[in-house]
Formats: sequence, structure tokens, C-alpha cells
Amino acid sequence: MKRLTFVLAGLVLAGCATEAKYQYMLNAMQGADELSLIRRWGPPDQVYESQRHRFLVYRHNQSTLMPGAEPVYQTTLSGNTAYTRGFGGYPPTIVTLFCVTTFEIADGKIVGSSYRGSNCTAN
Repeated sequence: MKRLTFVLAGLVLAGCATEAKYQYMLNAMQGADELSLIRRWGPPDQVYESQRHRFLVYRHNQSTLMPGAEPVYQTTLSGNTAYTRGFGGYPPTIVTLFCVTTFEIADGKIVGSSYRGSNCTAN
């Protein structure tokens, strides 16, 4: 668990990308028209409509392979016999990060946005 926390912290800090910058970017898009959003972000993954509002949903997934670590070996002698034991080490791990961002559109303009996930960051 400690290793996974370290890995995730390293990925979040990579490139100084932060969630605060992501929120700032979304706030700056308030008032932009739907066409500008689609030109910038591409077609949405899902579209919902409710009470003359449209909700455009964008999903982003990113997987990365975190390398493992070899164990440390210790050999002890007992008479004419050598015993070797490995300590520590761990296998490579695939870590998947994601972000789901939803834009609310009313009268063709962005009026709100929300996000959730482990990789909602911007530079």
C-alpha cells in the first residue's frame, strides 16, 4: 500500500500538473459555446439531456507500468551448506488513472462543469 501511495503521488506531481489548475481551466471555459468545446475536446463520450440542458461527458483513462524491484538476497553458511534467502522486492504493477469530466450546456453555452477521478489535472 505504501508503494502504491508513493507511485500515485509521483504521477500526480509529474510535470507540475495539479487538480487546482484543472479546476481553473474548467472555470475559464464558462460561457464558451458548445461548438468551441467540441473543437477543443473532440466529440463527447456521452450526451445526456434534461430540462433543456445538455450534459457532455468526457472520459480519459491512462495506464502506466510501474517497474518492480528485485529482492535483496542474503546467504548464510551452516557447516558445508549455504542457504540463500530473498527479502523484499515486488513485481511490476499496472496503475490505471482516470478522469470523467461533465460539461453542462444551456442555450448553447457552457454553464457548469464537474469532474471526478484520480487523474483530473492540468499544467
